[in-house]
Amino acid sequence: MKRTTIMADEGTLLELKAIARRENKSTSQVIREALAEYVVTHRADGRHKNPLLALAGLFDGGPGDSSERIEEILEEEIDPVSGWSYHR
Repeated sequence: MKRTTIMADEGTLLELKAIARRENKSTSQVIREALAEYVVTHRADGRHKNPLLALAGLFDGGPGDSSERIEEILEEEIDPVSGWSYHR
């Protein structure tokens, strides 16, 4: 690691220190983590990593034609009297 100096407003520094205490880390560690996260989402080459893309593939996709069969699926899953409930 290489040492550097930054200027930050007092409110930001107070927040950083509070985060550091809560997470049992040094203020320097919290700043390093924040900078690393910023760099990942604001790459120097202009390509921005979309944090929402991290959600891709996290969920069971179900049938691939769900959008085309929405009326059929809703008719099967919703009871006219009791409504619907989530089940796997």
